Amino acid sequence: MSKNTQSNSKHYTNAALFRAKRLIQIFYAAEIAFSVGIVVQLLEGSFISATILLVSGMIIYPVKALAKNGKVTQGGTLLLVIITLMVSLLILRYEGVKDVALLTYPGILIFSVMIGGGKLFRVLLTLMVAVILIVVVNNISGFYVNSSNVNIGYDAALILLILLTTAYSIWLWSNDLQLLFKKLEIENTKSKQSQKQIEYIAQHDALTNLPNRLLSKLRFEQDWLGAIRSRTSIALLYIDLDNFKEINDTLGHSAGDEFLKVISARLKRVVREVDTVSRQGGDEFLIIVKDIKDNRDIIAIAEKTIASVVRPVSLSNTLFECSGSVGISIYPDDGRDYETLLKKADLAMFHAKDKGKNNFQFYDKKLKKNLLKHLELVSELKVALCQKQFELYYQAKICLRSNSIIGAEALLRWNHPERGLIPPNDFIPAAEKSGLIIDIGRWVISKACRQCKQWQEKGFENTTVAVNVSPIQFAQDDIALLVSKILEKTKLKGNQLELEITESLLLNESEALNKTFNNIKQLGVKTSIDDFGTGYSNLKYLKHFDTSFIKIDQSFIRNMLDSNEDQAIVSAITQMAHSLNIEVIAEGVETKQAMNKLIDLGCDFAQGYYWAKPLPVEKFYKLLIDYRDQ
Repeated sequence: MSKNTQSNSKHYTNAALFRAKRLIQIFYAAEIAFSVGIVVQLLEGSFISATILLVSGMIIYPVKALAKNGKVTQGGTLLLVIITLMVSLLILRYEGVKDVALLTYPGILIFSVMIGGGKLFRVLLTLMVAVILIVVVNNISGFYVNSSNVNIGYDAALILLILLTTAYSIWLWSNDLQLLFKKLEIENTKSKQSQKQIEYIAQHDALTNLPNRLLSKLRFEQDWLGAIRSRTSIALLYIDLDNFKEINDTLGHSAGDEFLKVISARLKRVVREVDTVSRQGGDEFLIIVKDIKDNRDIIAIAEKTIASVVRPVSLSNTLFECSGSVGISIYPDDGRDYETLLKKADLAMFHAKDKGKNNFQFYDKKLKKNLLKHLELVSELKVALCQKQFELYYQAKICLRSNSIIGAEALLRWNHPERGLIPPNDFIPAAEKSGLIIDIGRWVISKACRQCKQWQEKGFENTTVAVNVSPIQFAQDDIALLVSKILEKTKLKGNQLELEITESLLLNESEALNKTFNNIKQLGVKTSIDDFGTGYSNLKYLKHFDTSFIKIDQSFIRNMLDSNEDQAIVSAITQMAHSLNIEVIAEGVETKQAMNKLIDLGCDFAQGYYWAKPLPVEKFYKLLIDYRDQ
C-alpha cells in the first residue's frame, strides 16, 4: 500500500471514529434526558408519559452497539425514528398541536439531514405532518379530544406552516452543504492528484520516466529492510554508456534522447518488476536487484544488461551501436548504506572501463587503494601545472634520403621536485581520466610552437615540430580554434606544425570529428597517425581523413631485421601509404642496418636512438647545429 493510500485510509478511519464517538455522546445525552423526564412525569403523577419515556430509553440501547461497530448511519437513523415516535405519542396523548413536544420536530429534522440524508428527512417529515393531521382529525371528529382543542384548525395550520417552512429551510441548507462538501471533495481530490503528480515528477526522470536518484535511494531503503528480515543480499549495478556522446554529436540531442529511451526500456526488461531500474543522469543508469542469494544471479543479470546495451538501435534510418561498462557492489559485503554502495559500484564501473569497456566488474577493496593513488596523482598534476614542473624533450625527425634533421617530435616530461623526471606513461592516463590533459595539452602545443619558432629565428627556417594530441583533447570542439590562436601568437606557419593522433580516435567517425579535421586542414596543419599497425589499420579512414604521415610502430622496426613477417609488414605499410600519397615515418630505429633496410623499403623519415634520444631543448639545439655543420 502506498503512503497516500495509507494516509487516506487513516483519514477515513479517524472520521468514522469521530462520528461514532459523537453518536455515543448523543445517546448518553438522550438517556439522561429520558431519565430526567421520567422523574418529572412520576412526580406529576403522569405514569403513562413516564412509561413512554422509559420504553423509549430502553429501546434506543442498540444505538450504542451500532455506533461502536462503526454503523453510525444505522444507529443515528434508529435513534431519530424512536425519538420522533416517542414525541409523536406524547403529542397525540396530551396537548396535541399545542404540546411543547412539537418544539423537538425541527431539531429532529436537522439531525436527520446530518445523519441519514434526504431519505430519512422525508420519512420523518411525512410522519410529523401525519401526526399533526391525526391530531386535527381526532379533535374535530371527537374520536380523541386533547386537553387544549380551542381553535384547533387555525393552530394546526399555523404549526404545519411553520414546520413546513422550517423543513424547507433545512432542506435548502442541507443541499447547499452537500454541494459545498462535493466541491470540497472535488478540490481535495484535485489537490491529492496534484500532490501525487508533483511527487511523481520529483521522483522520476522526465525523459525516460524511470525512477531518479531520489526514488532509487528510497527503493533501496525499502529493499534493505526486507534484506535484513530475509537475510538476503542486494546488488547495485552502475551502468555507463561508453560512447553515447558520439550519437549526440552526430545526430543531435533529440536522437540521443530517443536512444536513451530505447536503452531504458531494454534495461527494464532485464530485471523483475520488484527490482529497480533508475537513471542517475546523462548516460548513467543504476539497477537495484533485491533478494540475491547467489553471485551467479548477479553475473547473469550483468551479462543480460551488457547484451541489451550493445544491440544496435535504429535512429534516423541508421543503426547505432553503444557499449556499456557495469560496476557492481553488494549489500552487505561492500557496505550497509546506499551512498557507500553507490560510490563503490561507480568505482567498479570505472574499473570496467579500464579493462576495455563492454564488461562488468565487481567492487574490490584494491580499487579503493588505487582510487586514492589516482586522486593523489591528479592533485600532484594540478600542482605541477601551476608550478611549471612540466618540460618538453625533443627527438629528431630524420629525412632518410638526405640524412638531415627536418624537425622534432615534442615529448612531455614531468620534472617532479622529489621523484625526478617522470615519463608520460606514468601520468598521462591519470591526466586523461581527470580531464587535466586538456590544460596540459594546450601548454604543450603552445610551448612546442614557440620553441620551433625560436629555432627558425636562429637559422633553422625549415624546422617543423610534431605534438602528440590526446583523443580527449582532439575531441574538444575548440581544438582547431586553439591551434589557430597559438599559430597566430607564435607566428609559426601552419605547415610547420604536425599533430599526432592515435588510430582509435578515427574509428568513431562523426560529424564533429570531420568538422574538426577540416578546420585543422584549412590552417595548413599536418596530421599523422601514431603507432600505425598496432591498432585497426583501416584503409577507409586513411582515405577519408586525408592524413599527411603514417608512423610505423617501433615494435615492427626493432624486429624487422630478424623477422620476415615484420619486414613484410613494414614494406606493405610503406607501399600502401605511398599509393595514397601519404609519407611514412619509422619509429625506434637503433642501428645503421635498420636505417639501410628502411631506405631500401622506401621509407621517408625516421626517429630513433641511432641518431639521438629525446633531448632537452638546449641539447637538441646543439644537435641541430652539429647536423648543419656536417
